[in-house]
Amino acid sequence: MGALNWLVGRLSKYAIAHEDVLGVDLGPSFVRICELEKSRSGSWVLKAIAYQRFKPSQDPSEQINQQAAALTELVKGRNISAKSVAVSLPLSGAIIRTVNLPLMSDRELRAAIETNSLWDNILNLPENSDAYSIYWQILKRDAPKQEMELLFVGTKNVSVEARVDLIERAGLNPIIVDLRCFAIRNAIVSVDSQSSAKHDGDFCLVSISEEESFVLIMSGQEPFTRNLYIPDDQVFLINKIDAKPEEVGPFVDALTIQLNQALSDFESRFGSVKFNTIFVSIDGETKIDLSELFSAKFTRFSFLQYDPFRSISLPAHLSDAVETITQRGAFATAIGLATRKLDVLGFYKYTMAIDNVNLLPFRENLAQKRGADIKASLSYMLWSVVLFMAAAATWFFFEESVTDYNQLREKKAAIVREIQTINQEVEAVTLASDGLDGRIEAAQKISSNVGILFDVYDRTIRSIPDDMVLKKIEVSGEVIVVQGVSPSEDIITKYIENLSENELIRSAQIVNVKREENGLSNFKIRIRF
Repeated sequence: MGALNWLVGRLSKYAIAHEDVLGVDLGPSFVRICELEKSRSGSWVLKAIAYQRFKPSQDPSEQINQQAAALTELVKGRNISAKSVAVSLPLSGAIIRTVNLPLMSDRELRAAIETNSLWDNILNLPENSDAYSIYWQILKRDAPKQEMELLFVGTKNVSVEARVDLIERAGLNPIIVDLRCFAIRNAIVSVDSQSSAKHDGDFCLVSISEEESFVLIMSGQEPFTRNLYIPDDQVFLINKIDAKPEEVGPFVDALTIQLNQALSDFESRFGSVKFNTIFVSIDGETKIDLSELFSAKFTRFSFLQYDPFRSISLPAHLSDAVETITQRGAFATAIGLATRKLDVLGFYKYTMAIDNVNLLPFRENLAQKRGADIKASLSYMLWSVVLFMAAAATWFFFEESVTDYNQLREKKAAIVREIQTINQEVEAVTLASDGLDGRIEAAQKISSNVGILFDVYDRTIRSIPDDMVLKKIEVSGEVIVVQGVSPSEDIITKYIENLSENELIRSAQIVNVKREENGLSNFKIRIRF
């Protein structure tokens, strides 16, 4: 039984990408990197951290050379093994919109997007949509009103390509490109435990840096952003170590006016705010606690200088490095990026939109390649489970394997060949082992049942319509129970019809269907064979 549990555990772990991701935050005068790992208790542990500041060049090409050289030096100097990178882009230059559309099916929406007609018709973009790297996701569907709400995030292709090129020049592999504002938001939501500063997912963050300053307000899944401007003759104070409160007073006054306007605009659109604490993240060398200065300007909000390390476990050999950081909030972006994973199997398809923003060009191709590698491993381990059942019993339990079976069907020919090869290798090894004679004899007696079981399991998967995702499969005797999520009940009905056409399946019945507030339907189906 222990071996079976081990195999099932391996299958579950391979259901999503589990590779180390290095968070890389780049600015005109700095490079910061951070790598995190999860402890057994589920808390985040700092695995690596490094940063380098330099005098920025006024020549854009030379500035990129500076950043690439600094990144290469930091990675080599800290012996960082992670090669996959999530990298930041500034908010300035990006376009973030929440768009209301007539209700469409996923197929209709994808068709409109693939022809670029959707963006060109509903968004007044400064340039043609082809000039942008675009991320989108449905926020909610309202069937009674026949409406849907969609998040649009776009930034210029040239900006994204420059970031990708810079990362590759450092010998690393870019897999995620995210906006700095969303990366900091992920650090707060994914890492920080200061729940008193958040209310039902709503919170406010003020980020101040020499490169750009902005305010991000979250209302549920919807982001609200405004750029903040510091007078040119005062922005240097952010990096002045010995700056006095009276020196920074003028630009705090300027930011206070802009922040009040942003909060007023937010309330006009979303109603009253649900938070009473505002995070302040400072990317600079000043030792002044700006949150205290802001608190003196507002009566209904308190301000908290954000420390992303507060809820991260620090190993002894890294504690000193963290203690030397003047403004710990400067690492919020790198930490937020380090929490990301590449979505190779559609696991994040129905999660909160901004959790999964990725502006990397051709990210679908990268995800499919990684997904094919993982699915090959899944195929091998699945056969291992079946062989173990043949030796011990005719049942197994396969749960929490969330896999994008649409991709699996597209790769079915390659997977079948892989299974045949693996089966031959396993059979040869088994026959060569004297210690397995008893198991071979038992397996021969029940091989017919196992063959039928695998055929039914295989066809159960191949019958899945587009846009449906299975979350759980249980097999006991001659019954298979599947659970999953579907955008509509029509697709569930189509799945039942596909199953009924299979000669090995005696019946397929819906046990229950529950429609969630987000418009998706959770279902459970019992299959007899």
